[in-house]
Amino acid sequence: MKILTIASPRSGGKYFTEYLANRYNLTHYHEPEMNGRLDNILSKNNISVKLVTSHLYYYYHLEMGISIDESISIICDRVSKFKFDKVYLLDRYHTDEYIEALINLKLRQENNHVDWVYNEQFKKKHVTKSNIEYFKGYAEESTRWINMISDKLSIDVIYYDDLYYKSDTIDLQGLKFIPDLSKRLRKELLDSNKLI
Repeated sequence: MKILTIASPRSGGKYFTEYLANRYNLTHYHEPEMNGRLDNILSKNNISVKLVTSHLYYYYHLEMGISIDESISIICDRVSKFKFDKVYLLDRYHTDEYIEALINLKLRQENNHVDWVYNEQFKKKHVTKSNIEYFKGYAEESTRWINMISDKLSIDVIYYDDLYYKSDTIDLQGLKFIPDLSKRLRKELLDSNKLI
């Protein structure tokens, strides 16, 4: 089985694709580099691959200088070429929590898959007007790419908020996903001595 997930940043794609790889005995590829080696990975069988919109944007649009419309066409042609059994498009509703997760992603660029604490100190220091405005634009651009891919491939977008909190309502084309919410990276600080 070949599974491809194209996800917006901070939409739960790493956990989702690792879970599917483990459950269905597949090799997991998390955000492989966007170069000639990618075709070697995509041509394999028994894989669960996650690509992220920010890397697609950077590689095709900025680095290669290709228009956004043409970038989307190339991406969709590659998806079709490698004949994935399942293709999932994962995004996230633009809630305050999502914008805060994107802000944290910027802060932890080198080590961004570890627990982090959301508290008053984080809010005061990092949830600034300029960061909120920047990451709202970032989220909107990512959603635009996901929606364009969705339109071109005729695949519905799955939202983090539904996938993780209403899993039984999501059609995963016959596959099962049962998230362990205790593994969320964001931890809320209730008081000075307690993390959840």
